[in-house]
Amino acid sequence: MADRQLQYLNRSRIDALRSGEYLLRLEPLLLPAKKLETIGVGDWIDLGERLPELEVARDGRKIASAYLDEGGVRIGEPAAEPSGERPGRKRIVLEGRLSVLPVSVLQPGVTVPLPEALWEHIYLYDGAGRFRAAARLIAYEGGYALKLEEVADG
Repeated sequence: MADRQLQYLNRSRIDALRSGEYLLRLEPLLLPAKKLETIGVGDWIDLGERLPELEVARDGRKIASAYLDEGGVRIGEPAAEPSGERPGRKRIVLEGRLSVLPVSVLQPGVTVPLPEALWEHIYLYDGAGRFRAAARLIAYEGGYALKLEEVADG
């Protein structure tokens, strides 16, 4: 019960993300627009052979790297130059949002404790900030994928 409540609280904080707030996210994914229109619950978004990198972002821009550490995520050095994906006409950037981070933990070397269940609830938003899907990270013989658990209407 507590896990489900934490999941709902995390989702509501991510949905209500305000300008200037810090976000732990997966590196942006670039998908063909047509694929995004046809995906459904149970489909996979293949991520390839390696785990996606983690980033701390603010206002859609990467401001620091983040790394898995025992018991959580370690904040890396600030990004030399903020980066943001620029999609082509027929591509859409998806942002895999994991959690809102308090500014007090955003110092290089600090480990932010996060529950393992976080990987079961990755919320995918498009470049306009619209919720598109919820997924969980899975490992398979050839690498990693996001398995869609929920897809937004329209």
